[in-house]
Amino acid sequence: MPNIDYRHCSDYECILMHVMETIRRKRGWISRAVVRETEVNPKILGYTITGSDVIFINKIPLQSVKEGYGEEVANSYLFVVLLHEYLHVLGIYDEREVRKITLEVVNEIGDKNALKFAEQLAFPYDVQIIRGIRANSYM
Repeated sequence: MPNIDYRHCSDYECILMHVMETIRRKRGWISRAVVRETEVNPKILGYTITGSDVIFINKIPLQSVKEGYGEEVANSYLFVVLLHEYLHVLGIYDEREVRKITLEVVNEIGDKNALKFAEQLAFPYDVQIIRGIRANSYM
């Protein structure tokens, strides 16, 4: 998959368009979605309500990323959060599966900043698999 350059977008809708196109090309899935801002607990990056096509982006952690790393890195962060929530809009409710798909997709597009964010959100075993590390199969 060619690198999709959402890093120079100036709004949520532009990044969401890239997310939707990426998933359409990779998985053949498509659904309508819109983005709204909210301010909630900073530990919540974004969310959607089951059965809704609205993705809520929490402005508080987004602002921290913008201030600490700049607009381009913030767009990589937004790509990961919007991708994650868009998968929920598509009807995937299992959190681990959504995080795994997010990690796989971001790994394929070649954005190192987005990959760091996706790895932070993913389950450690799934990160090892993406990196090609054979994890022990015992508990």
